[in-house]
Amino acid sequence: MKVVPSLLWTNPDRFSAVDALGRLSAVDPLRTINVDGAAELRLEIDLRPLGPLQLEVGLGYAVRDRTEAWAYFVPKPWQQVAWRHGPLASLTFTLAQRIYVTGSIARWWQPACQVSDVNVGCPDVASAYWGYEPIETTRWPLRLSGGWRSLW
Repeated sequence: MKVVPSLLWTNPDRFSAVDALGRLSAVDPLRTINVDGAAELRLEIDLRPLGPLQLEVGLGYAVRDRTEAWAYFVPKPWQQVAWRHGPLASLTFTLAQRIYVTGSIARWWQPACQVSDVNVGCPDVASAYWGYEPIETTRWPLRLSGGWRSLW
């Protein structure tokens, strides 16, 4: 077993403001970025009898802080747009101790935003941002990642 922490900057995006009638506004778009953090306890399962495979099953907790951004990858953490958090589960396959694929799912405790929430207030979204498109639209964020591990 091992503890796996992570910190990610994800989904840089721009959202255009809408007025009370749902029309696009002339106000400058809002540039945002997600700062995601998580900590998981992962159990490693050796599958060598089936080949050079390893499986990791993880459980943990995830937090997503959506903030305004200066540039594509530079968050302004004091300009918080939305806050989400909840339990996280993951599954990782590693082939030949180098190539890995990870799938994870979280379950935010906060309700997701709906289209009808625009201009009336979205759960856990700061009121200064209500005039923008809904920001968090799911309670079940999925992530799929993969890569190559180098052994030092």
